[in-house]
Amino acid sequence: MSYCSAPGCKNYRGKRSLRSLNVTFHRFPANSTLRYQWLKTVGISDPGPIGRICSVHFKPEDFKYHYDGKYHYLVPNAVPSIFHGMQDQSEQNLKRKQDCFAVNSTL
Repeated sequence: MSYCSAPGCKNYRGKRSLRSLNVTFHRFPANSTLRYQWLKTVGISDPGPIGRICSVHFKPEDFKYHYDGKYHYLVPNAVPSIFHGMQDQSEQNLKRKQDCFAVNSTL
């Protein structure tokens, strides 16, 4: 099963609510320059061998549509750029530490 590697994204292949939306999952590029751009934009250092980014994080113009409209493909230089409402992993860790500190100091 494929999961989206974007911090805070809970999308995964097989999620019932995503089926009707045609959400797709895309591997990180093999091209090192483009891969670096993806990693920097997504905010992770290593997605691992099964890392994917779901189509929710790409703009409509990042896709080329098949003539029948059922399938879409990423254009060669597409970079994920949509991360609405998702906190950076370091922000989440900082928030957890602050919450733990607040609880400990009240005990």
